[in-house]
Amino acid sequence: MKCTIQECNGEYEERYISQVFTRQGVSVVIERIPALVCNFCGDTILQWETTERLWEVLEAKAKPERFLPAYTYQALNS
Repeated sequence: MKCTIQECNGEYEERYISQVFTRQGVSVVIERIPALVCNFCGDTILQWETTERLWEVLEAKAKPERFLPAYTYQALNS
């Protein structure tokens, strides 16, 4: 499918993306989200069902599968 961004000649491709969501001061990473991503400009489209499922997951506050270390960019340059 052709990209919907004006003057972009790219095509959407099915991919899996990762996204960070912040709810009430808590950041959550969700990986392997199915999406359509433009191969030229990177515009991303999520299906409505995917968006609804993401909201369900965020509202459920399920136990995370793993914990990741987090770093502040500035601290890494010290």
